[in-house]
Amino acid sequence: LDTSVPSLHMCFTGAPGTGKTTVAMRMGQILQRMGYSRSGHLVVATRDDLVGQYVGHTAPKTKEVIKKAMGGVLLVDEAYYLYNASNDRDYGQESIEILLNVMEENREDLVVVLAGYKDRMDKFFSFIPGMSSRIGNHIEFPNYEA
Repeated sequence: LDTSVPSLHMCFTGAPGTGKTTVAMRMGQILQRMGYSRSGHLVVATRDDLVGQYVGHTAPKTKEVIKKAMGGVLLVDEAYYLYNASNDRDYGQESIEILLNVMEENREDLVVVLAGYKDRMDKFFSFIPGMSSRIGNHIEFPNYEA
């Protein structure tokens, strides 16, 4: 009998204004009521919140954001900006590695939601295959039509 917590990490794709952040917030509340999350609070982060400009600045920034999100949901908006294929000295890779580790080791205390445009997220997952394997649910948000 497998009693491990399933991967609750998610990927939300869609254009701005389609409700990704709102649903992430509601998801935290739902998971908290179901007993999968301690507090259900939402922390929204972008590359600027996670990646430093100098050597040694990225790990503390990323870990501080993760610490704030523990017990709830961390929404990484436009997550694909963490990876810069054209610059192998980019510090975003360090943030990705920390996120990958936390997503695996702390999945009972943190839900990570990666958000952005579908085509860019697909490309991001192709560069970071370990990330895709940690995401349990991919949800696409369609554009609203009047």
